[in-house]
Parts: sequence; C-alpha cells; structure tokens
Amino acid sequence: MRAFPVLLAGCLLAGDAAQSRSVLSREDIERDWERQSVLREAPSGAVTPAEDAGGAVDGVINGAWGFHTEIEDDPWWQVDLGQTIPLERILLYNRCDLAERNSRIIVLLSVDAQEWKSVYQHDGTVFYGFSDQKPLAVALNGAPARYVRLQLPGTSYFHLDEVEIRWR
Repeated sequence: MRAFPVLLAGCLLAGDAAQSRSVLSREDIERDWERQSVLREAPSGAVTPAEDAGGAVDGVINGAWGFHTEIEDDPWWQVDLGQTIPLERILLYNRCDLAERNSRIIVLLSVDAQEWKSVYQHDGTVFYGFSDQKPLAVALNGAPARYVRLQLPGTSYFHLDEVEIRWR
C-alpha cells in the first residue's frame, strides 16, 4: 500500500477552474512548503483558490488550516489523482481550533469528475488528527476513483489541516 499527501495531483476549491497534473520532485515539494508558509501569512484576498487548495497536500501537519474556503453553500475541496486507481483509505487531519465545523464531512469519489458517488459522511463527532494523533480514517476498500472530493453540507467555511490518500 502506498501513502502520500496527494502531491502529484491538481487541487481545486469550489469555484476554481485551474488545475495541474504534474509529478512533483522533492525540490518542488520543498518549494511548495515554503510557498505555503508565505501564503498563510498573506493578507486576506491575496491568495488564489488554487494556491490555497494546495495547502491540504503540502505535507505540513500542525493543527492549523492547510486550506480554507470562504463561507459558502456546500463548500468543497477536490483532487485529481491523474488516473483511476483503487483507493484503500483517506486520512483527514482537521484544523484543531473550530474542528466542529467539519463534523459532517462527506467523501465523494468519481472516475470522470461528472458523476459523483458519496461513499462516506461523518457522524457529527468532532475529530482532530494533530493534537490527538488520531486523524479521521475513512476506509474505501479498493473503491476506484480518479477524483476525490471532500464537502460540507449546508452553508459554512471549510478548512482542513491535511489530506492523505492511500491506495494499493
């Protein structure tokens, strides 16, 4: 089983149209970590949705936000894995302050980014990941997907610390 914080894929936030599909080298990842540090300190509105979405897969797990949407209806984050693969599980590291916002998170999978299948909705209990070393683990048992979307029902902000996807 391989594990990675989905660094080889394009990331999108709701409303974002740009994405990339290139494999990143170690140097690219290190540059991204540095960029994410700068983005976290940028004034509000100075960061594009695509730049912000990448924070969910930057390898930094610290209990803060890796990405953050505005308040909106059914906010979401998604990643393109580049090809359809059998997924084993997803680990979700929550932002430790305001963690209750994500207590009803939904996981959706797609092979074409057109038709989505809801495969999990959290039960309403608060989860953390960094502070208790217990990320939310969603078993996918080999479900095939190219695209993974995380979504919140209703009107809210959406933010997670890190997303890690494991596959066979």
